Amino acid sequence: MDNTVKTTVVVINRSRLERDLIVHTFNASSHFDVIGCANFKDALTSIMEVMAEVVIIPMTDDDFFRSVKNIVSMQPGTIVVASGVELSPDLVVRCAHVGIRGYIEFEASADEWVTTVTAAMNGEVDNPKIAGMLLQYLSQGMPHKPRMSWRVAEDVEQSAKRVGLTPRERQIVGLIDKGLSNKAIANELHVEPSTVKNHVHAILQKYGVRHRGEAAAKFRETA
Repeated sequence: MDNTVKTTVVVINRSRLERDLIVHTFNASSHFDVIGCANFKDALTSIMEVMAEVVIIPMTDDDFFRSVKNIVSMQPGTIVVASGVELSPDLVVRCAHVGIRGYIEFEASADEWVTTVTAAMNGEVDNPKIAGMLLQYLSQGMPHKPRMSWRVAEDVEQSAKRVGLTPRERQIVGLIDKGLSNKAIANELHVEPSTVKNHVHAILQKYGVRHRGEAAAKFRETA
């Protein structure tokens, strides 16, 4: 019997084909239980009924910002992730203001959808471009700061040695702590994404955690 605690996710997408594909992608993991909805009205009912922990809403929705505000006000603990995001600094910052905690680009792969949601659940932004936009915004000293927070890399060398990480694994977890996705890390280190994935799996095992963000957090806790 599978006793894994699953995260309840509500996905909003008007296209039946796309919606079914997204639901299938998340449900392929033992960590998610996903409900697909065609519109915000149906989604809101599902969110309230199942106490959804994560909601994925497309930016193509005409009432996107108002819908996000409604979700955040009605279910403050729900993590809202935007899909179909355009890489515009003004748009990203506006999303952060209304409570968006994860950003999925138009060209994101199925795996990247899962990675982004997992990162948002850990309080991270896995897209380095978007993280950079938010960091730049905060560095300008704006009076209204986004609700999103992200982790900043620290010196975790001693912590890494204590759990037996290799030099490469220490390097990778440092990049994870900066908010980089597996794909971005692969580009940074000039290796295959599958190689990074294997290293991340080893890191999670050594720390006894399930998520990348948890590993990075343990680095800082014991550093």
